[in-house]
Amino acid sequence: RRPIHASTISETLPYAMDLDWFAPEAYLWTLKSTGFVWTCAVLTVLLRWLGSALGWDWVDNPVVCVVTTGIASAYALHADVSAMKWCIVPWLQKVRKLAIMGRTLPFKCFLTVQLMSTF
Repeated sequence: RRPIHASTISETLPYAMDLDWFAPEAYLWTLKSTGFVWTCAVLTVLLRWLGSALGWDWVDNPVVCVVTTGIASAYALHADVSAMKWCIVPWLQKVRKLAIMGRTLPFKCFLTVQLMSTF
């Protein structure tokens, strides 16, 4: 094995963070988002099962699924932005380059791509 020299280490750092240590407020937003999205999913499934058992035709309408998905996605995006507010400045102090697929990006473009990965 060849030893790793400082010159061979990338100038970018990994993007993963330990949220409960790094930004406890962001961790709470992450938990809220997860709980809300899973609650929407479970309630949607339960509504479809109950609706099918009771003969409610409207529960099989795709609009019901689109509306619940839209509500869950909107809240997840809101929670992600709220969590990012707590950890973006300290995180940027550690990360020198904002890169996706090896290409350095402006901050706003990088943030948008990262937030869109929620979907």
